[in-house]
Amino acid sequence: MQDIMVDFIESLENDFSFPEALATLFELTKYINSELADKKLTSDEVNSCVDMLLSFNSVFGIVDESIFEGGEDIPEAILHLAIARDEAKIEKNFELSDKLRAEIIAA
Repeated sequence: MQDIMVDFIESLENDFSFPEALATLFELTKYINSELADKKLTSDEVNSCVDMLLSFNSVFGIVDESIFEGGEDIPEAILHLAIARDEAKIEKNFELSDKLRAEIIAA
């Protein structure tokens, strides 16, 4: 993550090279998604990722930061459906995954 931040800052210092800075944002997003999918991030690391995304967003202003604000808790039943859907997708059981998505939306 430190390398990504250094790349981001260097691209901005280079006459605000937005295409390079934007590419760095996508690199960060790819890293975060990969690490989350493999369940490799601790909660502190997840918080660091959110902080980094928010700092990138302070330049771009493309992410609605309200998604990071606390909201109502997700009911346990819906969380279980979401976990089951993730497992179905990993197992490539897309029919079950679609069924579970419909249940989540209905709930």
